Amino acid sequence: MGNKLVVLVPKCNKLKKHKKQRNLSTTNGIPQQEEVDQVYFSPKSFFNGSIEAQQYDDAISGQPDRTDDIPKFVCEICVESQPLNYSLNCKCCSHFYCCQCIVNYVASKLDDNVIRISCPVSGCAGILEPEYCRMILPLDLFNRWGNALCESGIAASKKFYCPYKDCSILIVNDRAGQDLLVKEWCPYCRRALCLRCRVPWHSNFDCATYRKLIKRGGHDRLLMELAKKLKWRKCPKCKYYVEKSEGCFSMRCRYISFSLF
Repeated sequence: MGNKLVVLVPKCNKLKKHKKQRNLSTTNGIPQQEEVDQVYFSPKSFFNGSIEAQQYDDAISGQPDRTDDIPKFVCEICVESQPLNYSLNCKCCSHFYCCQCIVNYVASKLDDNVIRISCPVSGCAGILEPEYCRMILPLDLFNRWGNALCESGIAASKKFYCPYKDCSILIVNDRAGQDLLVKEWCPYCRRALCLRCRVPWHSNFDCATYRKLIKRGGHDRLLMELAKKLKWRKCPKCKYYVEKSEGCFSMRCRYISFSLF
């Protein structure tokens, strides 16, 4: 915990009705030790942005700058002289780097999908870990690294990502290999998907038919088979498929009117 200020506050007994005397025993006007409470204030709350806080800052600002007394080192990444208290060394080695270079190095490794990060010096046995670097890493970078390590511990057969591009959340299938229903819903976007094919739910085809159509002609072939099955018609002008849901058999195209049904 941070530094604290201890303030001794006199403890006063409650005044009884018709009595005004105090039951405090004092020595030279100072309360005895057993008759005081200890009240703790943190320096931040004690100087709560008030005039006293400004006066306190002004008082300490006049102290001599001692940054020149701090030992310095040369960062092996940016090759610049940095204060030693702005450094971090890798675990299991003696190489020192400035904090900003470590942050940039970790971010670049995660961009390359490298989650087991070693010392930048080639062949060095030093390593970096999220908890070890936590004090200097931005929160989003720390969480990203931790999530990547957690995902790496999940078997590939049990994990996949939501097939909807605007979601793509990681889904862990604990029932992989079991003969259960393949239709599920994404826990995040709540849309239906196929666990076996790992695609949005193909409501008009079973998994075998879907895979066969995709293999033969991709999504175009799948669309043609779906149009044939549902008796969709194609506009002879714009070539869009049209499904009749209600009304008469006449459908007006944006170019010209055709009787499609």
